[in-house]
Amino acid sequence: MDPDLSHMDYRTRRLLNGALLVVFLGIVATVAVVALVSRPKGVSFTIVFKDARGLGLGAPVTLKGVKVGEVTRVEFMKHTNYVEVDVVIEPKQAAHVPDARWLSARIRRSWILPGNQQVALIIQRGAQGQIAEGARVAGVESLAGELVFLGTGRARDAYKKGMEKAGEK
Repeated sequence: MDPDLSHMDYRTRRLLNGALLVVFLGIVATVAVVALVSRPKGVSFTIVFKDARGLGLGAPVTLKGVKVGEVTRVEFMKHTNYVEVDVVIEPKQAAHVPDARWLSARIRRSWILPGNQQVALIIQRGAQGQIAEGARVAGVESLAGELVFLGTGRARDAYKKGMEKAGEK
């Protein structure tokens, strides 16, 4: 034992140890809070669908079969008769999601497990840029809609224009 501390009684040593423990726990808590606050946030944007029946909060958002985010809000908009689905993309995956002009989405439903839906992001060939925070994306309702979106020409442009008008109402 340290000669300077030998004259301290048991109670004083116990108080000193308690104070050191409180200081240590305070430092650990501060480091934990700073780490959580400084953690990079993902990118959030809204997808507009005609129908999102059965899609729930926390449903996965996938890109080429890989989970890149999750659904954070599903709300029917009475004034437009469309459903707005907010999603957040994980920070590490955000760079892989292009600008909204090159992006659409479709709700994929499981035939085996009812209620097991996911939002699949669809990217056109030649896509550029990166999705912006708060962007709005027109969703498609079926495989046929997905094929039209991926195709070229007037059909795709007309479909996108119609979905954009619906999202603005």
